[in-house]
Amino acid sequence: MGPLNGVATRARQLLQALGIRWIDAGAAALVAVLVELNVIVGGGPGAAPLNTLAYVLGAVLAVPILFRHRWPLASLVGVSALLLLYYIVDRRNISPAPLFCLPLYDAAVAGYLAAAIAIPAFFMSAGLFVVDVSTHQGLVSLAAEFLPSIAVLALAIMLGEVVRSRRALAAETADRLRLAGEEREAETGRRIAEERLRIARELHDTVAHSMATITVQAGSALHVLGPDAPAGDGPDGSGRDHLTLTLPTLAMNTRPPCRANPLRVSLTDWRLSLRDLNRGCPALRLLRLPDIESNQFR
Repeated sequence: MGPLNGVATRARQLLQALGIRWIDAGAAALVAVLVELNVIVGGGPGAAPLNTLAYVLGAVLAVPILFRHRWPLASLVGVSALLLLYYIVDRRNISPAPLFCLPLYDAAVAGYLAAAIAIPAFFMSAGLFVVDVSTHQGLVSLAAEFLPSIAVLALAIMLGEVVRSRRALAAETADRLRLAGEEREAETGRRIAEERLRIARELHDTVAHSMATITVQAGSALHVLGPDAPAGDGPDGSGRDHLTLTLPTLAMNTRPPCRANPLRVSLTDWRLSLRDLNRGCPALRLLRLPDIESNQFR
Protein backbone atom coordinates (compact mmCIF):
# COMPACT_ATOMS: atom_id res chain seq x y z
CA MET A 1 0.00 0.00 0.00
CA GLY A 2 2.88 2.36 0.72
CA PRO A 3 4.43 2.27 -2.80
CA LEU A 4 0.99 2.56 -4.41
CA ASN A 5 0.18 5.59 -2.29
CA GLY A 6 3.49 7.16 -3.25
CA VAL A 7 2.84 6.59 -6.95
CA ALA A 8 -0.66 8.05 -6.65
CA THR A 9 0.69 11.09 -4.81
CA ARG A 10 3.37 11.71 -7.45
CA ALA A 11 0.83 11.32 -10.25
CA ARG A 12 -1.49 13.79 -8.53
CA GLN A 13 1.35 16.27 -8.10
CA LEU A 14 2.29 15.91 -11.77
CA LEU A 15 -1.29 16.55 -12.87
CA GLN A 16 -1.47 19.62 -10.64
CA ALA A 17 1.82 20.92 -12.01
CA LEU A 18 0.54 20.54 -15.59
CA GLY A 19 -2.82 22.08 -14.70
CA ILE A 20 -4.74 18.95 -15.68
CA ARG A 21 -8.06 18.55 -13.90
CA TRP A 22 -10.42 15.62 -13.85
CA ILE A 23 -12.90 17.60 -15.91
CA ASP A 24 -10.20 18.17 -18.54
CA ALA A 25 -9.50 14.45 -18.72
CA GLY A 26 -13.22 13.78 -19.13
CA ALA A 27 -13.50 16.43 -21.85
CA ALA A 28 -10.51 14.99 -23.70
CA ALA A 29 -12.02 11.51 -23.50
CA LEU A 30 -15.35 12.76 -24.86
CA VAL A 31 -13.66 14.55 -27.75
CA ALA A 32 -11.63 11.42 -28.48
CA VAL A 33 -14.83 9.38 -28.70
CA LEU A 34 -16.36 11.90 -31.14
CA VAL A 35 -13.20 11.87 -33.25
CA GLU A 36 -13.21 8.07 -33.35
CA LEU A 37 -16.78 8.12 -34.62
CA ASN A 38 -15.66 10.48 -37.39
CA VAL A 39 -12.74 8.18 -38.14
CA ILE A 40 -15.14 5.28 -38.56
CA VAL A 41 -17.40 7.08 -41.01
CA GLY A 42 -14.67 9.20 -42.62
CA GLY A 43 -14.08 7.19 -45.77
CA GLY A 44 -14.10 8.50 -49.28
CA PRO A 45 -11.67 9.15 -52.10
CA GLY A 46 -8.03 9.13 -50.99
CA ALA A 47 -8.84 8.09 -47.41
CA ALA A 48 -6.50 5.78 -45.50
CA PRO A 49 -7.80 2.36 -44.54
CA LEU A 50 -9.64 1.99 -41.26
CA ASN A 51 -7.18 0.10 -39.10
CA THR A 52 -5.54 0.24 -35.68
CA LEU A 53 -3.26 3.08 -36.72
CA ALA A 54 -6.26 5.18 -37.74
CA TYR A 55 -7.89 4.61 -34.34
CA VAL A 56 -4.67 5.39 -32.44
CA LEU A 57 -4.04 8.59 -34.40
CA GLY A 58 -7.65 9.63 -33.88
CA ALA A 59 -7.24 9.23 -30.11
CA VAL A 60 -3.93 11.10 -30.09
CA LEU A 61 -5.59 14.14 -31.68
CA ALA A 62 -7.44 14.84 -28.42
CA VAL A 63 -4.34 14.76 -26.16
CA PRO A 64 -3.65 18.55 -26.21
CA ILE A 65 -7.12 19.14 -24.77
CA LEU A 66 -5.77 17.88 -21.43
CA PHE A 67 -3.86 21.17 -21.10
CA ARG A 68 -6.78 23.45 -21.94
CA HIS A 69 -7.07 24.90 -18.44
CA ARG A 70 -3.52 26.26 -18.12
CA TRP A 71 -2.61 26.80 -21.78
CA PRO A 72 -5.76 27.35 -23.88
CA LEU A 73 -3.95 28.83 -26.88
CA ALA A 74 -1.27 26.15 -26.82
CA SER A 75 -3.99 23.52 -26.66
CA LEU A 76 -5.62 24.96 -29.78
CA VAL A 77 -2.31 25.17 -31.63
CA GLY A 78 -1.41 21.61 -30.59
CA VAL A 79 -4.73 20.23 -31.81
CA SER A 80 -4.31 22.13 -35.10
CA ALA A 81 -0.78 20.82 -35.61
CA LEU A 82 -1.79 17.22 -34.90
CA LEU A 83 -4.82 17.46 -37.19
CA LEU A 84 -2.71 18.88 -40.02
CA LEU A 85 -0.18 16.10 -39.52
CA TYR A 86 -3.00 13.56 -39.51
CA TYR A 87 -4.35 14.88 -42.83
CA ILE A 88 -0.87 14.64 -44.38
CA VAL A 89 0.32 11.28 -43.02
CA ASP A 90 -2.71 9.03 -42.62
CA ARG A 91 -5.77 10.94 -43.69
CA ARG A 92 -9.29 9.90 -43.00
CA ASN A 93 -11.96 12.30 -44.20
CA ILE A 94 -13.01 13.54 -40.79
CA SER A 95 -14.58 16.86 -39.91
CA PRO A 96 -12.50 19.20 -37.72
CA ALA A 97 -15.61 20.39 -35.87
CA PRO A 98 -15.69 17.72 -33.08
CA LEU A 99 -12.00 18.23 -32.39
CA PHE A 100 -11.99 22.03 -32.56
CA CYS A 101 -15.14 22.87 -30.60
CA LEU A 102 -13.69 22.82 -27.09
CA PRO A 103 -10.26 24.36 -27.92
CA LEU A 104 -11.95 27.17 -29.87
CA TYR A 105 -14.26 27.88 -26.95
CA ASP A 106 -11.32 27.96 -24.49
CA ALA A 107 -9.28 30.22 -26.76
CA ALA A 108 -12.18 32.65 -27.17
CA VAL A 109 -12.79 32.72 -23.42
CA ALA A 110 -9.08 33.40 -22.83
CA GLY A 111 -9.20 36.34 -25.26
CA TYR A 112 -7.45 34.77 -28.27
CA LEU A 113 -10.31 35.60 -30.63
CA ALA A 114 -8.11 36.18 -33.70
CA ALA A 115 -6.46 32.76 -33.41
CA ALA A 116 -9.83 31.15 -32.69
CA ILE A 117 -11.15 32.56 -35.98
CA ALA A 118 -8.07 32.18 -38.18
CA ILE A 119 -7.26 28.52 -37.45
CA PRO A 120 -10.66 26.98 -38.24
CA ALA A 121 -11.03 29.34 -41.21
CA PHE A 122 -7.79 27.95 -42.64
CA PHE A 123 -8.84 24.33 -42.16
CA MET A 124 -12.32 24.83 -43.59
CA SER A 125 -10.95 26.74 -46.61
CA ALA A 126 -8.34 24.05 -47.25
CA GLY A 127 -10.96 21.35 -46.86
CA LEU A 128 -13.29 23.06 -49.34
CA PHE A 129 -10.48 23.36 -51.86
CA VAL A 130 -9.32 19.76 -51.48
CA VAL A 131 -12.81 18.30 -51.67
CA ASP A 132 -13.74 20.45 -54.65
CA VAL A 133 -10.57 19.49 -56.52
CA SER A 134 -10.77 15.78 -55.69
CA THR A 135 -14.51 15.15 -56.08
CA HIS A 136 -15.71 18.03 -58.29
CA GLN A 137 -18.89 18.35 -56.27
CA GLY A 138 -21.33 21.11 -56.91
CA LEU A 139 -21.79 24.15 -54.73
CA VAL A 140 -24.92 22.77 -53.15
CA SER A 141 -23.23 19.51 -52.21
CA LEU A 142 -20.24 21.34 -50.73
CA ALA A 143 -22.51 23.64 -48.76
CA ALA A 144 -24.51 20.72 -47.41
CA GLU A 145 -21.30 18.98 -46.37
CA PHE A 146 -19.44 21.92 -44.82
CA LEU A 147 -22.12 24.25 -43.45
CA PRO A 148 -22.94 22.12 -40.37
CA SER A 149 -19.28 22.05 -39.34
CA ILE A 150 -18.89 25.77 -40.00
CA ALA A 151 -22.00 26.50 -37.91
CA VAL A 152 -20.74 24.37 -35.01
CA LEU A 153 -17.33 26.05 -35.04
CA ALA A 154 -18.87 29.53 -35.23
CA LEU A 155 -21.20 28.68 -32.38
CA ALA A 156 -18.27 27.56 -30.21
CA ILE A 157 -16.38 30.78 -30.93
CA MET A 158 -19.40 33.02 -30.26
CA LEU A 159 -20.21 31.18 -27.04
CA GLY A 160 -16.65 31.63 -25.80
CA GLU A 161 -16.70 35.32 -26.69
CA VAL A 162 -20.00 35.83 -24.84
CA VAL A 163 -18.61 34.13 -21.73
CA ARG A 164 -15.45 36.23 -21.90
CA SER A 165 -17.46 39.44 -22.27
CA ARG A 166 -19.66 38.58 -19.30
CA ARG A 167 -16.64 37.75 -17.15
CA ALA A 168 -14.94 40.98 -18.17
CA LEU A 169 -18.10 42.94 -17.36
CA ALA A 170 -18.38 41.25 -13.97
CA ALA A 171 -14.73 42.00 -13.20
CA GLU A 172 -15.15 45.63 -14.29
CA THR A 173 -18.27 45.97 -12.15
CA ALA A 174 -16.43 44.52 -9.16
CA ASP A 175 -13.55 46.98 -9.70
CA ARG A 176 -15.97 49.90 -9.92
CA LEU A 177 -17.72 48.82 -6.75
CA ARG A 178 -14.38 48.49 -4.99
CA LEU A 179 -13.27 51.93 -6.17
CA ALA A 180 -16.62 53.42 -5.15
CA GLY A 181 -16.25 51.87 -1.69
CA GLU A 182 -12.73 53.24 -1.36
CA GLU A 183 -13.94 56.69 -2.44
CA ARG A 184 -16.76 56.56 0.10
CA GLU A 185 -14.32 55.60 2.84
CA ALA A 186 -11.96 58.39 1.81
CA GLU A 187 -14.82 60.91 1.74
CA THR A 188 -16.01 59.73 5.15
CA GLY A 189 -12.51 60.08 6.55
CA ARG A 190 -12.19 63.55 5.06
CA ARG A 191 -15.49 64.66 6.57
CA ILE A 192 -14.53 63.21 9.96
CA ALA A 193 -11.20 65.06 9.81
CA GLU A 194 -12.94 68.32 8.88
CA GLU A 195 -15.47 67.88 11.70
CA ARG A 196 -12.68 67.20 14.19
CA LEU A 197 -10.83 70.27 12.97
CA ARG A 198 -13.97 72.39 13.29
CA ILE A 199 -14.65 71.13 16.81
CA ALA A 200 -11.03 71.72 17.80
CA ARG A 201 -11.15 75.24 16.37
CA GLU A 202 -14.38 76.03 18.22
CA LEU A 203 -13.01 74.61 21.45
CA HIS A 204 -9.83 76.61 21.01
CA ASP A 205 -11.74 79.83 20.35
CA THR A 206 -14.17 79.23 23.23
CA VAL A 207 -11.48 78.30 25.75
CA ALA A 208 -9.25 81.16 24.64
CA HIS A 209 -12.11 83.65 24.96
CA SER A 210 -13.09 82.28 28.37
CA MET A 211 -9.51 82.38 29.64
CA ALA A 212 -9.08 85.90 28.35
CA THR A 213 -12.29 86.95 30.12
CA ILE A 214 -11.18 85.26 33.32
CA THR A 215 -7.78 86.95 33.12
CA VAL A 216 -9.25 90.40 32.54
CA GLN A 217 -11.86 90.09 35.28
CA ALA A 218 -9.37 88.63 37.77
CA GLY A 219 -6.92 91.40 36.92
CA SER A 220 -9.63 93.99 37.49
CA ALA A 221 -10.42 92.43 40.87
CA LEU A 222 -6.75 92.51 41.85
CA HIS A 223 -6.57 96.13 40.77
CA VAL A 224 -9.57 96.96 42.96
CA LEU A 225 -7.88 95.31 45.94
CA GLY A 226 -4.86 97.54 45.51
CA PRO A 227 -1.49 96.97 47.19
CA ASP A 228 -2.98 94.57 49.76
CA ALA A 229 -3.93 92.09 47.05
CA PRO A 230 -2.46 88.62 47.51
CA ALA A 231 0.62 87.81 45.49
CA GLY A 232 -1.09 84.87 43.90
CA ASP A 233 -0.25 83.18 40.65
CA GLY A 234 -3.11 84.58 38.62
CA PRO A 235 -6.61 83.36 37.96
CA ASP A 236 -5.93 79.72 38.76
CA GLY A 237 -6.84 77.70 41.81
CA SER A 238 -4.19 79.04 44.18
CA GLY A 239 -4.80 82.67 43.21
CA ARG A 240 -8.54 82.20 43.67
CA ASP A 241 -8.00 80.74 47.17
CA HIS A 242 -5.71 83.61 48.15
CA LEU A 243 -8.25 86.19 47.00
CA THR A 244 -11.07 84.40 48.81
CA LEU A 245 -9.09 84.46 52.09
CA THR A 246 -7.85 88.02 51.70
CA LEU A 247 -11.07 89.84 50.88
CA PRO A 248 -12.83 89.24 54.27
CA THR A 249 -9.70 90.33 56.12
CA LEU A 250 -9.48 93.46 54.02
CA ALA A 251 -13.13 94.24 54.63
CA MET A 252 -12.89 93.83 58.42
CA ASN A 253 -9.64 95.84 58.79
CA THR A 254 -10.88 98.90 56.90
CA ARG A 255 -11.03 102.15 58.99
CA PRO A 256 -13.50 103.24 60.15
CA PRO A 257 -14.45 99.66 61.04
CA CYS A 258 -17.25 97.98 59.20
CA ARG A 259 -20.21 96.22 60.66
CA ALA A 260 -19.69 93.63 63.35
CA ASN A 261 -20.88 90.75 61.21
CA PRO A 262 -18.00 89.36 59.16
CA LEU A 263 -18.44 89.31 55.45
CA ARG A 264 -18.39 86.02 53.56
CA VAL A 265 -16.68 86.75 50.31
CA SER A 266 -16.00 84.46 47.41
CA LEU A 267 -14.41 85.19 44.11
CA THR A 268 -17.59 84.34 42.24
CA ASP A 269 -19.91 86.64 44.25
CA TRP A 270 -18.27 89.99 45.03
CA ARG A 271 -17.53 93.43 43.73
CA LEU A 272 -15.61 95.98 45.73
CA SER A 273 -16.36 99.56 44.95
CA LEU A 274 -13.06 101.28 44.25
CA ARG A 275 -14.50 104.58 45.49
CA ASP A 276 -15.69 103.06 48.81
CA LEU A 277 -12.43 101.22 49.28
CA ASN A 278 -10.35 104.36 48.74
CA ARG A 279 -12.50 106.37 51.21
CA GLY A 280 -12.46 103.55 53.79
CA CYS A 281 -16.22 103.56 53.97
CA PRO A 282 -17.58 101.44 56.84
CA ALA A 283 -20.30 100.20 54.55
CA LEU A 284 -17.93 98.22 52.37
CA ARG A 285 -20.45 96.80 50.03
CA LEU A 286 -20.49 93.39 48.45
CA LEU A 287 -22.28 93.45 45.12
CA ARG A 288 -23.06 90.50 42.84
CA LEU A 289 -21.58 90.35 39.37
CA PRO A 290 -24.32 89.04 37.11
CA ASP A 291 -22.08 88.94 34.05
CA ILE A 292 -19.52 86.54 35.56
CA GLU A 293 -20.52 82.90 35.59
CA SER A 294 -19.22 80.78 38.41
CA ASN A 295 -17.96 78.09 36.05
CA GLN A 296 -15.52 80.54 34.47
CA PHE A 297 -13.42 80.43 37.63
CA ARG A 298 -13.46 76.63 38.00
